[in-house]
Amino acid sequence: MKYRLITRWCFGLAVAGGMYCTSVNDIAGGSSSTDNGKVVGMVRGEDGLPASNTQVTLRSTLFNPNHDTVSSAMDTTDSEGMYAFDSLAAGIYTIEAVQLESRTRALVNSIMIDSTTTHAEVASLAQPGALKIELSGCVDESCYIYVPGTSLYGLVRDGIGFIDSVPAGLVPAVYYADQSDPSSIHTIKTGIIIGSGATRIIADNSAWSHSAQIILNTTESGADVAANVYDFPVLLRLSEKNFDFSTAGSNGNDLRFRKRDDTPLPYEIERWDATAGHAEVWVRVDTVFGNDSSRFFMMYWGNAAAASESNGTAVFDTIAGFQGVWHLADVGNDVVPDATGNHYDGTASNMSSVSPVEGVVGAARDFDGKSGYISMPATADSKLDFPQNGTYSMSLWAYADTIDSVFHAIAGKGHEQYYMQLKCLGEGRATWEFVEFQDQVGWEYTEDSTPPAPSSKNWVHLTGVRSGNEQHFYVNGELVIDTIALMAGDYARNTGDNFTIGRFSRSVAIPYQQGWSWFNGKVDEVRLMTRVLTDDEVRLCYMNQKSDDELVIIKRNSQK
Repeated sequence: MKYRLITRWCFGLAVAGGMYCTSVNDIAGGSSSTDNGKVVGMVRGEDGLPASNTQVTLRSTLFNPNHDTVSSAMDTTDSEGMYAFDSLAAGIYTIEAVQLESRTRALVNSIMIDSTTTHAEVASLAQPGALKIELSGCVDESCYIYVPGTSLYGLVRDGIGFIDSVPAGLVPAVYYADQSDPSSIHTIKTGIIIGSGATRIIADNSAWSHSAQIILNTTESGADVAANVYDFPVLLRLSEKNFDFSTAGSNGNDLRFRKRDDTPLPYEIERWDATAGHAEVWVRVDTVFGNDSSRFFMMYWGNAAAASESNGTAVFDTIAGFQGVWHLADVGNDVVPDATGNHYDGTASNMSSVSPVEGVVGAARDFDGKSGYISMPATADSKLDFPQNGTYSMSLWAYADTIDSVFHAIAGKGHEQYYMQLKCLGEGRATWEFVEFQDQVGWEYTEDSTPPAPSSKNWVHLTGVRSGNEQHFYVNGELVIDTIALMAGDYARNTGDNFTIGRFSRSVAIPYQQGWSWFNGKVDEVRLMTRVLTDDEVRLCYMNQKSDDELVIIKRNSQK
């Protein structure tokens, strides 16, 4: 559709308000007796005061900024922040305001014009934001995106459309179209909220044929977590009971996760086995709301053209405190990847093809108690070199094959720095223990020593937290002790060991001969973080990761 604009500039004083105004004839169509509508309004600045000398543009809501060349009228606000347009055809209009000096902007939508005077809502200027649109069907500049009724549009390049300087607040809709066929207009999303100074990312999900709601239940009937937890990697288990693997890509390459507002969520596929009918996927959620069962995010799949976006580095972000994360799902002596951006990848030694076993989360590693272990090279002097009385957390899943009368190092950075171990003293008493060594003082430890825990052939989730001179120890999501015991030892603190799993990095000789302290059993999901985990975070990890997950509910939507 083409538009015709005839303007008549008024240089005299208007009767009401003494403002300069613009008269507009036939902004939306042919001349008729209804071309006598009028709209007046005010623009306010960021300080709430009237904004003078602000450019105000009036357009039909049908206006396409990439295709229509003439369909607007312009005015400049007076000293009272007022503007006016008259001689308007009946219709629906949009006001776009911009303060040329501050570059602040405002948008007023859905102004209904008839034969009378319409008072538009106040336009409040603010620093603009931006729109980033992901379009699977457009890969070059043949497509463009736009906000109807405004000057806002952008070409699509490599499947991404970007619009800068978008007024903060409500944007009624964003469309995309083909340059060669202006009639091929498609709605991407309606009712979009743009934050001042923020970029809103939106995905076009029309190419994905299947979707599901991933509900997070933190009420008493679910994970039973009272407080909000932030930047949390949610574990999603897919099985033949809740997912049809035949409708997805063979490697889960077409999986996508979005918030309710379509903001993409980073994810990592730890394991995808369509033949066996199970998969484990980690999805980073910015907020898991406490005592809530109404919040959810979306999972999409069923797009054969989609490439995988699995990215552990984005899920286990070092900015959120993750410094080392090992899923331990690899085979034999293959490299043991660190999911974080630090890439402290492990070197497995004396691990056979049967070392990977079914764990709590996908596959785990089975240590023989004699020769098998994993070392992380170049971690002695690294971000894992936590200072004495520092701030850090360590967690893992452990499974002891036997309970005996010797010590077994599960994971740690040296006998004279920090570690977790299975401490076996006989007489039916054995303990899981979290230890930090103090220079010239000895080993400060917290332990679970309540019989009959631990017992053999049971998975247990262990979390140790160090915060200055405080130390907390959690077993299966519950705080078991927050006091510190000391085994005295007048020795120097040694930070020269690499981080290892399955034994110490060297044979221990002080304060007595302990040797390598090989671990005999299974280990899964080892994590190190440079921040203090809260009680709620520890509980949420356990409740989500244990085999009978009590956090996630998958609600399958109807096929598109």
